[in-house]
Amino acid sequence: MTDCDIIVVGAGSAGCIVASELVRRGGRRVVLVEPASASAPRVDHERPARWLKLLGSTEDWDLPTEASENLAGRSLRWPRGRGLGGSGRINAMIWFPPMDADWSRLAQASGQAWSIDDLQQSFAAVQTIVAPEQPTWLSDAARRFLATVTEWPDAQPIVYPRVIRAGRRWTPASLLQDCHDHPQRRRLRIVRASAQRLLFDGDDVIGVTIANGSSTESIHASEGVVVCAGAVATPALLMRSGIGPADVLAAAQIDVRCDSPGVGTGLQDHLIMPVIFRLSASARFDVQPSMPELACWQHLGGGRVTSNIAECGGLFENGRFQLHVTPTHYLTFPDPKSPAAMTLGVNI
Repeated sequence: MTDCDIIVVGAGSAGCIVASELVRRGGRRVVLVEPASASAPRVDHERPARWLKLLGSTEDWDLPTEASENLAGRSLRWPRGRGLGGSGRINAMIWFPPMDADWSRLAQASGQAWSIDDLQQSFAAVQTIVAPEQPTWLSDAARRFLATVTEWPDAQPIVYPRVIRAGRRWTPASLLQDCHDHPQRRRLRIVRASAQRLLFDGDDVIGVTIANGSSTESIHASEGVVVCAGAVATPALLMRSGIGPADVLAAAQIDVRCDSPGVGTGLQDHLIMPVIFRLSASARFDVQPSMPELACWQHLGGGRVTSNIAECGGLFENGRFQLHVTPTHYLTFPDPKSPAAMTLGVNI
């Protein structure tokens, strides 16, 4: 394949922003690698409240976890977004900035190559690109929760900003189209394939081997490779390339290029324990809006249809746990027969 300046592996939120900025600001020739996918119905993309219908769809890798004795031997479904935009295609669109401790951990993990000030400036730049919106409508459940927790000690309640535009779901995949729409920026090539292995020249990464069905080919980059493949695919790609725990690689009959015990370990996901409260029938949040509600959303970008379900929440007990509040029955919504309820989703 024709060489390029930089290869970006993974077209999730991070990969889309990195690739578009390298083209827009850096003038680089970029190849963006992302596996092929099929699209779910457009209505499920546009209306924020319908993101739950995307879970288990053609846009979800729908991975199973290993069975855990701490979960009574159960295996859980683990949604991961599939397609341009990654998990941003299927998530609740919450924009949640790093906490103070996160900045310190990131600076430390970089070996002080990045200062806290560097990181915060970069975050501010990304936030400008994403431009999350403050909600214009809150459910009664959200408003009652917010009014109550103001009395709690160590409470940091938050009405979540959302990654939406004019009341509709938005992902950084839109930035890729912007690159194609400007002739001077047509330096981006999107390759729908799976990245199999990194290619090396000595200790330098010079390209990627990709696979599409049974065929494979190599792409070379003159300046480097940026891996933005997410919490699952990034360590998998590194390990297939010989970077990871030596014993794990040896067991998989992969030659060890770099013994790096941390690769593929330490992942923590935000398991939720829902606490569900019954409400009166008049407070029911229906996934199918009325015609006036739909008209308000279509013409003004406002009203109930803009709800992302997880409208508010916050950090409590000095950040030890987080709550997500929904105006729904967490275990049955968006089933049309889901009863009137609100849920406090508890995260450690």
